[in-house]
Amino acid sequence: MLLEYLSPVLVTLWVRFVRHTLLPKAAWFGVALALAGLVLVAEVWQGAALNTLGVLAGLATATCSAAYFLLGERGVATSDPVGMTTWGLFIGAVTMLTVSRPWTIPGRLLAAPAQLGSVHLPVWQLLVILAGWRGGRKSHRRRTVLRPGSPWARSWGDGGRSRQPNAPRPAGRPGRCGACP
Repeated sequence: MLLEYLSPVLVTLWVRFVRHTLLPKAAWFGVALALAGLVLVAEVWQGAALNTLGVLAGLATATCSAAYFLLGERGVATSDPVGMTTWGLFIGAVTMLTVSRPWTIPGRLLAAPAQLGSVHLPVWQLLVILAGWRGGRKSHRRRTVLRPGSPWARSWGDGGRSRQPNAPRPAGRPGRCGACP
């Protein structure tokens, strides 16, 4: 599981040796710290037994994570970050569906009792609560997901053509509050 955290190291190596970018000493110091941290957390001096399949899976995870970072960097330069995140999560969810097969989980587990703090509810209710929880933060303005010109609309094909970011608002429509960008 800790091998996934090699992805920043892989990104650094990619930038240096594939993109031929000279990196500052601080970047290499960060790589050394990341590797030292992995060694300390894994407690390799305790004599860890390695499973070949597990190591290969961990390295594949680190490689996929590094690819996600590198492709995301390129994609965000030309696309909306929310749209990039949406597609990344969608592709990850579809991949996990093919591997984990959640439909094989017995349905009775969703009705099993679970505890979240002092609350005792069935698992399915806690999942619904957690999916809708926003950390107690109140939105200072209401927005719909596919409002024209919103990042969601741009990621689903609107392209932001419905309203330019700095265009004046139509008359009769309230302006942005002071806390909005």
